Amino acid sequence: MPTFHADQRSADKASYTDPRTVPNSDAGAQYTSVRFTDTLDLEGFRASIGSVGDAHDNAAAESVIGLFKNEAVRSDSPFRAGPLHGLREVETLTLEWVT
Repeated sequence: MPTFHADQRSADKASYTDPRTVPNSDAGAQYTSVRFTDTLDLEGFRASIGSVGDAHDNAAAESVIGLFKNEAVRSDSPFRAGPLHGLREVETLTLEWVT
């Protein structure tokens, strides 16, 4: 599915007429404003983000991230043997925590 960053809207609207195009944003205020979402709607686009301010939209993912930070990343974690030095150690720690 084609995507483009919402802040990179082309001056030539015809370049984004593919109905499968989904604007991606970081959910910042400028991308969740009524004016911006109305513009997307008028242009025939569907935003990649759902409702903003909905506490349930990513609660499960944030819960897992919180558990990971508390159980695996903190300095007194049983999954760690000292400071982490590089991506490889983070990947190994993550794999051990998941399994």
